[in-house]
Amino acid sequence: MLLTEERHRIISSKARFTVSDYGRARKLLSGEYDFADDEEIPSGGVSFSWLKRGLSKDWEMGPDSDGKGMVATSSIVHPSGKMTFTVLGTVNLYPDRLILECMSRERLERGKKRLLDLLRGSVRHRVDEFEDIHVAMERHEGRGEAAKPLKNEEARAMLVSMMQKHMSAWPDKEIPALGGKTPREAAATKAGREKVLDLIKDLENGEARKKKAGEPFIDLGPLRRELGIGRDEG
Repeated sequence: MLLTEERHRIISSKARFTVSDYGRARKLLSGEYDFADDEEIPSGGVSFSWLKRGLSKDWEMGPDSDGKGMVATSSIVHPSGKMTFTVLGTVNLYPDRLILECMSRERLERGKKRLLDLLRGSVRHRVDEFEDIHVAMERHEGRGEAAKPLKNEEARAMLVSMMQKHMSAWPDKEIPALGGKTPREAAATKAGREKVLDLIKDLENGEARKKKAGEPFIDLGPLRRELGIGRDEG
């Protein structure tokens, strides 16, 4: 059984809202610590990651905490390179609608309340949708076949793919610890290169801890190669 970090059963969960004031909703979301990375998406929308921090930091553990299930996590790296935050869901905001997507009913309920409290007067909840995670994955991959049981190995591969996607954007993120430069820019100078290497080592230590704990982890070798920083440098 797949569980979220809060030990709730994973199910693809989606809430749909109508939007009456797009500008106000976007401004409010952009100003909240638990909503990050307002990235432009097609159809004139913007996407936010809902993170486990700020007002969304504390959660009660669910009933499925007997250790038998596999915990699935997704996280993003703070621009400083020093911290990671759990991704609770995705908020896609369009001029006429908003869609909240989460991986459990519990996250969806809390996310709906958070959005309705924050965006009161700018959005209205319409409907919730739920889909078995196995069916959702099959549909997403466009196989058009009957859903098959999701094996632990497949679940781990899915999580690793998500982690790699987040990490692939890191070289071009402006990092406060690098004086506002991106790792790619900083790596062009000797002093900056040493700072980038220190950040990469911190990230690698974090992945090593995940590996030791039996959790999904990623190899940061591709990140080193992208920045031209070899293992012989430290």
